[in-house]
Amino acid sequence: MSNKSPLATILKVETNTTLPDEIHYRIQFKGCPLNCIWCNSPALKSKKIEIVPNETICVHCMACVSDCPSTGIINLNNQIHIQSKYCIGCMSCVEICPQGALKPIGKKVSIVSLLNQLLPKKPSNNQNKKKLRITLSGGEILSQSTFLLALLKQLKEHFFFTICETTGYAKPDDFKKLLSYTDLLHFSLAHYNSQKHFEMTGVSNEIILKNLSTALYTHKNITICIPIVQMVNDDLEDAKKFADLLTRLGVNRIKIKYFKKCGFETYLPLLPSDITTSQAHQKILTYIETLKKEGLEYSF
Repeated sequence: MSNKSPLATILKVETNTTLPDEIHYRIQFKGCPLNCIWCNSPALKSKKIEIVPNETICVHCMACVSDCPSTGIINLNNQIHIQSKYCIGCMSCVEICPQGALKPIGKKVSIVSLLNQLLPKKPSNNQNKKKLRITLSGGEILSQSTFLLALLKQLKEHFFFTICETTGYAKPDDFKKLLSYTDLLHFSLAHYNSQKHFEMTGVSNEIILKNLSTALYTHKNITICIPIVQMVNDDLEDAKKFADLLTRLGVNRIKIKYFKKCGFETYLPLLPSDITTSQAHQKILTYIETLKKEGLEYSF
């Protein structure tokens, strides 16, 4: 790779080796153009590396402020104050802090650095026999499409089984390229109605439905995920209209994730084991049964 190879901002790389015959990696990309009201991952919203101060151990020496080459961190009434829009991500404040009171959320990576992490230089005989699987998630992975597509190309050349999670909110050409490198696609659809989708996520769903149609037409291995959000899209009429849209597109099975409203602007995902026959969750059970009657099988 040349020095001009693209860089990406990711949150982290996770490794799962619980299965004896495979290694499963997960890369979480930062950056998402949607503003979903139920989002539980605010750290993935911005593409930028974000600096989070720990006020409990900060001694207010202001070394970070003095060393900052921009105005990304300033002294405000003898308290450090992060100005994210001015931060250039140089990490000088993190490096100079004597207390370790500044934590970066995210990091810059190259394709070479990721492959060096994912592919051991001298794998053992057991490692040579293991299958390589990788899940690319976000945020919205296609918000960093140039890097993503170049990475996927390299991963396929190294025989990875690729799993991509997306909202489908991307340029159609980029989305088609994504499909060509993807073995299993997880596609999240927030709402069947464009205006309601805008109210839930800050974007309309026209391009999302167009990309979903492309995926269903060209890609056989696809899972459609529906976030059911309490008091937002959990009416029985919503279930019927979701089913109508998806069955017309040829879908017969979906994955469900339920988000319960827990505050003015706070939603928490419920585990399948939490959804019982109690009165509190009777509505979601009726919703699910409605989907089934309309021709959609489901899983959690």
